Amino acid sequence: MPSVERAGVIVRYEVEGHGFPLVLLHGLSVDGASWRRAGYVDALSGRYRCISIDARGAGGSSKPDLPALHMIDHYLGDVDGVLEREGIGDFAVWGFSFGAAIGFALAARHGRRVRAVVSTGAWDTRPSTLEDIRRTRSSMDAAENGGMAAMLATWESDESPALPDWFRTTILDYDHRGWMAARYGSFCWPEIPVSAITSPTLIIVGSREDPEGQAPEWAATLPDGRCVTLPERTHCGAYLAADHCLAQALPFLDNAVRAQAV
Repeated sequence: MPSVERAGVIVRYEVEGHGFPLVLLHGLSVDGASWRRAGYVDALSGRYRCISIDARGAGGSSKPDLPALHMIDHYLGDVDGVLEREGIGDFAVWGFSFGAAIGFALAARHGRRVRAVVSTGAWDTRPSTLEDIRRTRSSMDAAENGGMAAMLATWESDESPALPDWFRTTILDYDHRGWMAARYGSFCWPEIPVSAITSPTLIIVGSREDPEGQAPEWAATLPDGRCVTLPERTHCGAYLAADHCLAQALPFLDNAVRAQAV
């Protein structure tokens, strides 16, 4: 895997396919290979140059265990390093969960250089509140005392359909100290004003992860946002429904990239 190094942290990534660059950012607890294993890269690489990045803490990248090394500027700098190494100017980004939050920040930083943003399982760019942090206490305590297996046990039963073996194994193999550092670090990420995300943006969520319909409301506040809700899907379940997500995202990406190229 090619890599970049920033201040002693190595970030590895894969490039597959040809066409307009599409940066794929995974969720916390998994890695860049999840895009291939879930079936996304095969469908996307025929028309896009897919850059799947292992975020710091994941996959083949370095695993710093200090929350101070998991600020949003670190993640943005890592992506920028990959873009520079690959000679990429304009690009699109698709992120899942934690990766989608980074995608929003990339769009705010780079403006129309980001042709389109797709987010699966994430919406809203306000900073974490104390109540948000309290809601994660059970999984944080479990990870500290019992590692990733204990952390996974705090929420896996709520997921439907059941997580595939490769997804579970990826989570179980994740470095639990790096996971905790990333989670604690993200609590300090600043707010991104919705007005700063000017790229066309598509939010894809499962109905069971957004029972109050907050995602469509938030998407409507973006300068150019829209939302699709997948019925009866949970957080991971929506991401793992690759065929359904691709059916929505491919025409959106194609239109956004083509429209801004004219």
